[in-house]
Amino acid sequence: MTSPRSQPVSGHTPTPWEKGNVYVMRDGICLATCGTGNWMPKVEEANAAFIVEAVNSYAANQERIRELEKALRIMVENFKPFTLKPVGSTNSPVRMQQEHQIEIYKAARAALDPGAPK
Repeated sequence: MTSPRSQPVSGHTPTPWEKGNVYVMRDGICLATCGTGNWMPKVEEANAAFIVEAVNSYAANQERIRELEKALRIMVENFKPFTLKPVGSTNSPVRMQQEHQIEIYKAARAALDPGAPK
């Protein structure tokens, strides 16, 4: 008979996870410990709670990231800054606004394609 630890890993433990003192649990099985319980119990409990919150919100966060990327992509495709020539005089509010819009546009494009050359 093989122990669960020797089984090949096919994916993470299903969510939701729960916190038990300084342990991270699923269906009564300890998935992780956050210390011995003797070091700094409040910190260890906070770490366990943080792990559980991160794991349990992961799927929703990934979906939210996809939604935000889609919205940012639409914005970048439809709201391009005017770059044909500088507007206004140097350091004028309208020129600074144009420069800011160009910087933000470039940052948005870089966020959507982090591997692209700059």
